[in-house]
Amino acid sequence: MVSFDALVSAGISFLGIKATQGLTFVDPKLVYHRDLVRATPAIAGALYYHYPNKRNDPAHEAAFFLDSIGPLRDNERLALDVEQGSSGSDAPPIEWQQEFVAELPQDRGRAPLVYTATHVWNEIGNPAWPDATVGKVGLWLKRYAADYGPCPSPWSFPAFWQRTGTVPGVSGPCDLDEFCLGGVDELRKWFALAPEAGKAA
Repeated sequence: MVSFDALVSAGISFLGIKATQGLTFVDPKLVYHRDLVRATPAIAGALYYHYPNKRNDPAHEAAFFLDSIGPLRDNERLALDVEQGSSGSDAPPIEWQQEFVAELPQDRGRAPLVYTATHVWNEIGNPAWPDATVGKVGLWLKRYAADYGPCPSPWSFPAFWQRTGTVPGVSGPCDLDEFCLGGVDELRKWFALAPEAGKAA
């Protein structure tokens, strides 16, 4: 169990939340975690992520992901989890990833993220991704080390870096994510979307 009061007291300012996997699995804690984050103003935002099955149609998986989360708040972002998986070869090819990401909302600067590790990106051929190179797709980098090290080639730096650590409110070691583009003020600005056309900021 996670104690949100303890997380907030410890200074945790955002959360990564697993949402879905493939076309059938919805994390049983998704709605619980989503609603707690939404009810906690001290938390700047949430990163919802989807674990893919590359044998399915990416557009169908993206629709399932979005339907399961429901309408997004302005401080919520989306990520595709690109990992090896249990077989060591489950990471979807770049074309699959691009089709999936193209189905995600990207209005008002809501750039999606790819969660991956440099060695995983190398194993799928170290593909180029023009949208990632120009900042339209961000990097959530997995690296359990003293620093985040080299990034996959489409990115110069990560938006977020995942490593291991301990956090009050969570029992035992856990994944610990760090925002790499500044402090808490910059984090809140990153989560905030551009104003809707015709509306004041």
